[in-house]
Amino acid sequence: MSVVADAVADRELDVALRRLSQRRRVHRAAVGGVFVLAIVLLGCLGLRVAHLAAMYPSPEHRHVLVGEAVDYPGRPDVSVQAVSAGYISAQELQRLCPKFYKEIQKLDYAQRFVRVDVEVVNGGSTTFSSSELSRSMVTVGDSYANAAMLPAMTEAFPDKLPESVGPGETKGMSFLFGIADISFSEEQWGHLEELPLGFQICIWPKTVTIDIDS
Repeated sequence: MSVVADAVADRELDVALRRLSQRRRVHRAAVGGVFVLAIVLLGCLGLRVAHLAAMYPSPEHRHVLVGEAVDYPGRPDVSVQAVSAGYISAQELQRLCPKFYKEIQKLDYAQRFVRVDVEVVNGGSTTFSSSELSRSMVTVGDSYANAAMLPAMTEAFPDKLPESVGPGETKGMSFLFGIADISFSEEQWGHLEELPLGFQICIWPKTVTIDIDS
């Protein structure tokens, strides 16, 4: 009986070893398949990244100074020049737009204010929609940007918000911006005027920043 039992045990062991070997081959094949799939996916991702980089290249960023004319992004026949720019006091803002100033007193954070006066010259043969400039921003340091306060500008400068600049025309525009203290640390807010200040015109993929010496 022991010989028969040994033979049966040997056969069962042999079958078990064969099944284990088959499982290992299947496992290796599966791992190999996953590895190949991962390589294919990474390759596709790399191609997609390269495709997006080609479609959306890094923006071209140019810096100029107040008083220096620069081509409007996408319109080489139109130039923009900041003739004056800098911080203004709360009292000056109140003088310029008392209704707007009264409204912002309801806010629960402090603000500083910036005024930028620009001159737009259209040297081309087609009308320039100066309303595009209304999307310009004020920048502080490397991480803060804010849009213009259009309600304040409408009240303060009703004659300096032209909708367009015709061929051969030169028109002035004035902008007002608010900078909120909640976006800065207490130390930064206390030394805000030491941080770089800029008037930024961004028409992707070109960006122009007029550096303001505050």
